[in-house]
Order: sequence, then structure tokens, then C-alpha cells
Amino acid sequence: MNFYDTYLMSSALMRNALHVAFVGDVSRLEPIKLARGELTPTKALVFKYKAGASGGTPCDLVSTDIAVIKLVSSRVTTLFEQFTGWSTFEVLVYGKDGRCLPGYRGLAITGRCGAIDNLRSTAIQKPPLAPRGRPYEAWVGLYFDESSWDGSHCFMPADKNYIFVTGDVKRSIEDAGASNFRFERLAEFERGVVEMSM
Repeated sequence: MNFYDTYLMSSALMRNALHVAFVGDVSRLEPIKLARGELTPTKALVFKYKAGASGGTPCDLVSTDIAVIKLVSSRVTTLFEQFTGWSTFEVLVYGKDGRCLPGYRGLAITGRCGAIDNLRSTAIQKPPLAPRGRPYEAWVGLYFDESSWDGSHCFMPADKNYIFVTGDVKRSIEDAGASNFRFERLAEFERGVVEMSM
């Protein structure tokens, strides 16, 4: 396990990217179990362009109004066939023009590692975010017990819904030019003290 070649994968939140909203009763959805591959829906989940969203361009990674649920294109699922630790579930995605966009699937991460070990992170002082603001403390590094990792290319820690991927996954996505992905090295990832207690 190399924390400099393992990454937190998320949406790049591109300004023009399509963002969609779930159509249905969220309270009956159990989104965390879906995202962690612990539950498979019995029918396709429906997502539609979120009215008022700034973008409408379909990307290879589509974010939703349920933060833990990510949708990926057929290009991504084809790339992922060489990797372990993931599965998909059926979705219907409707774009800005109201048409159903083919090939999208909901992404579930089935690989696992242990809980985040906050004691291994490094505390640093950050400058104020505003001219009259105060400096604040941040922590650098997302670490876990290496022996707890199940060896999957795509995995989630036991206590958080972060998506971690190995360097091979990152490079495959970048080499293919897949859009709207963001990768941050675990060894360099910064987070606030408040987030660490969540």
C-alpha cells in the first residue's frame, strides 16, 4: 500500500457538467447502502436534470443531489472491467433536454479497508480564508491500517463514504480522457478539524 499512489476519487464539479436529481422518495432509498454495494435496487432508479443547475453537459461521471450516489458512463464501466472492488446498479438518466441518456449506471464500491486513523494525519496551520479572517487548523493525510485493506482497486473505508482508488485506476481514467473526475493523493489530502470528528 502506497498512500502516495492511492487516491480519493470524486466529481470535479465541472461548471458545465450535468447534475441530476433523484425522482422518488429519498427516505426509502438507503443511499449509503447503495453506494457501498450492500443493497441492489429491484428496479431502475430515475434521475433527471436538476432545474436551475448551471450545466447540462453529460460527462463520464455525473453527480447527483444525493452526494454519495455517483453515476458513470458505459465508457467508465468498460474501463473498470480490468479492476476489482466495484459493481453497478440500474439507473435511468434524463438530460437537460428531457431525453433519456443511454449507458449510465449507478456506481457501487464493494472493496473495503479499515477506519480512517486520524492519529496518522499531520496538523498544519492554514492562512485565513478572508483578509480579516483567522488562521485555522487543518489535517493532512488520509490513512488507515494497511493490513485492513482487502486488496481491491476500488474501496471504501469502514467509517466513511470516501471512494479510494489505486493509481492504476486513476491512470486508466485519465488516459481515456474520461470527464468530470477529480483525484487527490491520500497522503496529501487536506481536511478541516471539524470534518475529522464527523
